[in-house]
Amino acid sequence: MRWYNYLTQITRLFDEVVQKEHTFLSYLEHLLPPDAHEVVDLAGAVKLKYYKLKETFSGAIALEKKPSVFEAPKPKPSTAMTQAKSLLQEVINAINQAYAGDFTDADLVIVEMVLPKVLASAKLKKAASAHEKNVYVEGIFPDILSKIVLEAYAENDKAFDALLNDKPKYLAFLKTLAEVSYGEFRRKGRKRANPAGWGAEVEEETDGAFLAAAEDGGADGK
Repeated sequence: MRWYNYLTQITRLFDEVVQKEHTFLSYLEHLLPPDAHEVVDLAGAVKLKYYKLKETFSGAIALEKKPSVFEAPKPKPSTAMTQAKSLLQEVINAINQAYAGDFTDADLVIVEMVLPKVLASAKLKKAASAHEKNVYVEGIFPDILSKIVLEAYAENDKAFDALLNDKPKYLAFLKTLAEVSYGEFRRKGRKRANPAGWGAEVEEETDGAFLAAAEDGGADGK
């Protein structure tokens, strides 16, 4: 009967005899006694031999009241951000050593503006990989830096006035950026030449992290 009910939901059988038999049996089913089910007696099959109950505590359970203090998680600086801050601090320290004057807030702004542009220069990167350090520092870097400084001057002329009017400071600024950028370009070149390719992803992120690093570490670098 169950198969007939199932099939008639899917398709029509067009069988009058089977339909009459199904109708008769559906009425007959209600008149027949139900199937007898065997009752399982577990009285002789399962027996409890050992039982032990011990009281370990008596009384009310109370929660201890303490002030809830939740500290916000402190994000860990990425490797690229750490390298950017380290390089920025290296430039600041080198300029302080090369130039006997005071390193002002305006000078810090200049370093933060110019350093990312220097490290993003494709011409300087190519020159560092193709030439020796003295050729790069004395022959190639000054001309390209002057163009970068002019572009940055248009963005913040007040910060650059003191630098452009102070030749010893500008020369110290130029030499420091030339040496630091040459070392950075050469270091990245050695990383990319590594067959295993380790550290390549971190190196590619470093340039993009300089602006954020300058904002976070500017006050500490003075």
